[in-house]
Amino acid sequence: MWTVRARNLDLTMSDHVPFSQLTLVERFNQPDTCVIVGASRHLAVLAVPGMGAVLFDGPTQRVSGVVTDIARRGDGTSQVTLTSDLVRLWDRTCYPNPALMFHEQNRDYDVRTGNREDIMVAVIAANTTNLGPIDRSVGRLRVPVSQVRGGNTTLRLRFDVLGEVLARVCEQGNLRVQVVHTPGAGGSGWLDVVFESAPDLSAWARYGTTSAGGPGLLSQDWALGITAPTVTTAEVAAGGEGAARILQETSFLTDAATWGRRIERLIDQRQTTDAGEITQAGADALVEGMAATTVDVKILNSDGVVIGADVPVGAVVQANLDGYVVKERIREVTTTVAVQSNQATVTVEPLFGTSDTAGRTNVQRALIKALRRISVIERAK
Repeated sequence: MWTVRARNLDLTMSDHVPFSQLTLVERFNQPDTCVIVGASRHLAVLAVPGMGAVLFDGPTQRVSGVVTDIARRGDGTSQVTLTSDLVRLWDRTCYPNPALMFHEQNRDYDVRTGNREDIMVAVIAANTTNLGPIDRSVGRLRVPVSQVRGGNTTLRLRFDVLGEVLARVCEQGNLRVQVVHTPGAGGSGWLDVVFESAPDLSAWARYGTTSAGGPGLLSQDWALGITAPTVTTAEVAAGGEGAARILQETSFLTDAATWGRRIERLIDQRQTTDAGEITQAGADALVEGMAATTVDVKILNSDGVVIGADVPVGAVVQANLDGYVVKERIREVTTTVAVQSNQATVTVEPLFGTSDTAGRTNVQRALIKALRRISVIERAK
């Protein structure tokens, strides 16, 4: 039974909100979104700037977030869009010196070396809590104690978007980051940053034909996309002029061998001579241009296994698509709940694929899904 609780600006949960339909899109290390549709008289409590909501699937919290879009209609219906509380980390940039205000910055980079989870906890705390200027503090945000996961890395931060840094580093460290609403004893709740390991469930979370085993069957409405790389060799041209420019080459040999192509792309970094920044530019270009596999499906029957809960976003699963076996991470789960005569119909559509999908914008992902569905419709004619 899906329920929606309104949440005030002070993070106090209040009314249950009746709705006719909600569509929740949960994403791996990207802000989730939820569109709630219903009678205006019911959604009036949500259709106010500054409000938020917490969504529950039975007793389990699936997402909490803030209202980012409100639409009222003359036919007496309204639509409210929520963006998950993770967006609060996308609201912040990473200052070179997080202890100072923007106009007071006095160093080039915030350089951090060590365990990925340690670094992320420290960077979040420095840029969103009272460890820095009070004006930048995110109200009632609590940062966890690191469990030292994800391996080691070095970050050089200069006005990067905090959420984008989190997404990249957590991807590398096989971690999922969320911001979860926790009710408070005095009424006002808390926003808890939570890091979790992204599990590999492909040994049993296997989808396809009956003979493929696993908990569910795929409908005929599935689409597999395989995209060739756009870069296999990043050629970074950094500071200097003419022959004095610093030139550094980085290659992804696996994609080059698989596709039988060496694909060179020039990355212009003339503004820097910093070795770490040059290396990072090449690595980022390879990630953005690597070959990608995406699968968009509807699950007909999961035998009681709930995708998004039992099989969380970020988990690695396996699917048998007419003999083509794909083992990839779940990037996105779209859950649609339609209520009619007090009866709810739930539809679940997972999207899984390689890390390139996580780097795409929401508009790009929506366009890709729309094109796939058009192709499915055309095949059915």
